Amino acid sequence: MAVSYRGKQVDMVSLAKKYEKTIALGNAHMNGRGDILGKGGKIVKTREEQLAEYYEGNKFVEKNVNLKEDSTKEVESDIKEIKEQEIKEQKARPTKRVYEDISDSEKQEIDNMKG
Repeated sequence: MAVSYRGKQVDMVSLAKKYEKTIALGNAHMNGRGDILGKGGKIVKTREEQLAEYYEGNKFVEKNVNLKEDSTKEVESDIKEIKEQEIKEQKARPTKRVYEDISDSEKQEIDNMKG
């Protein structure tokens, strides 16, 4: 039972049952039950046929997965990716320059610039 805005009790189930064969308003081309209607209000496809078509095309596929094995493989691949990334970052870092051809005073100036 549902209660209306004005406080009256409305039995929605009995209303739906009472008007299930009535043609719905609008351009849905259905009756109150959900059957598709053709010309003259004749039932072209019932609600059950529509549901059978839908579920025939959308079958649920079940897959058994061993979480322990899959998770260890996944973790190992993640560790490998992280190590590869660290190696790339190390190669991308600038190396220290050796100032063999610079005098001591120039080395001090460069060190002062660095801070």
